[in-house]
Amino acid sequence: MFFREARTAGTLHHSGVVTVHDLGQDEADGSPFLVMEFLQGRDLASVLRSDGAVSVGAAVEWTAQVASALARAHAAGVVHRDLKPANLMLTDDGDVKILDFGIARFTESTNRSSMVMGTLAYMPPERFHEQPGDARSDLYSLGCVLHELLTGNVPFDVSGPVATMNAHLRRIPTRPGEHRSDVPAALDDLVLALLAKDPRDRPATADDVRRRLRALTIPAPSTATPGTRADEPPPTARLAAPARPFPAEDAIPRTPTHPPPSDRSRAPRPGTRPPSSPASDLPRTKRTSSDPAPPGARHCGRAVAGSCGSPPAPQPR
Repeated sequence: MFFREARTAGTLHHSGVVTVHDLGQDEADGSPFLVMEFLQGRDLASVLRSDGAVSVGAAVEWTAQVASALARAHAAGVVHRDLKPANLMLTDDGDVKILDFGIARFTESTNRSSMVMGTLAYMPPERFHEQPGDARSDLYSLGCVLHELLTGNVPFDVSGPVATMNAHLRRIPTRPGEHRSDVPAALDDLVLALLAKDPRDRPATADDVRRRLRALTIPAPSTATPGTRADEPPPTARLAAPARPFPAEDAIPRTPTHPPPSDRSRAPRPGTRPPSSPASDLPRTKRTSSDPAPPGARHCGRAVAGSCGSPPAPQPR
């Protein structure tokens, strides 16, 4: 199976199929080896586990890339037979490449499959009837992948192999649009067409699928803040005051420049007495106790002589 995968992938020359450069066996211990292109990124199974359902635009773009690569493989007579998110690598550049042609077969090699091989969650119904399937079997699996990208779940999320097999054979899958509101009706119809029980009811070729995906009009993602209506601005925009333009420099009123403070008003240097206030420099007038106190003067318990704290006036004998 190892060499079959290598030879199968080696016959395909497409940007959406991983490139096989060389294969052989080690002369020392006979271990087989395969030289493939180095890819940096994540498989779609990892993307779904970490991020859940992806945007409609991403799901359509990635599926269209896979359909283009499948069209090339089918044109060469190769059916993958195990298409699933774990076998689709999303590179850091945003390209999707098909991996693992381990159970792929050439369509003219046999007309009957003696065993059921593949992953049950993505397997077409005809495979359970021991039919090898043709290119339309890969399209059914592609529909399962697209459904999972849009909803975060496989079309038939049941437990156990018997229940899974029965669901593929008899149950009708739900439309992705029943799980999210931004799925176009045409994309819903394409998913259900890909998941048709009878291969004759599915799209004829992978290239047809690619064209239908490219023809879709994808709605722009909503920018509404959770908890607000789509036609309302976000709360910060409703509360913020409108910005006013800053006035031109010649329109700003100029205020006169005050003279620099005098030496008396400056702070004293450490270790020196503070300067006296201007009021203490005025000539003092001597008053007797019979003179009325100036307005606002405080009573210190003794005769007022100009200000509180001054030496008391001499008392008459």
